[in-house]
Amino acid sequence: MGNFLVKIASKITGGILRYMMQACLAVNYLHGQGILHLDIKPLNMLIDEKTENLKLCDFGNSALKYGFGKPRALVRSEPY
Repeated sequence: MGNFLVKIASKITGGILRYMMQACLAVNYLHGQGILHLDIKPLNMLIDEKTENLKLCDFGNSALKYGFGKPRALVRSEPY
């Protein structure tokens, strides 16, 4: 039973690390494109169970950043 629990724990930990790495790569890509997401949280991460790929979503509060300092343009969704 102990060996089974170790396997389950390592699979869960490995999955979390895989998704965290994908989230970090996504944020790094966005920042490289001059986009700030500004609302990263678990609800804004979609996971494809078949491919185990994570995607960021909900860019309603994102901002475009040009150079340093405050963002120049905010990208907002329309109010409901």
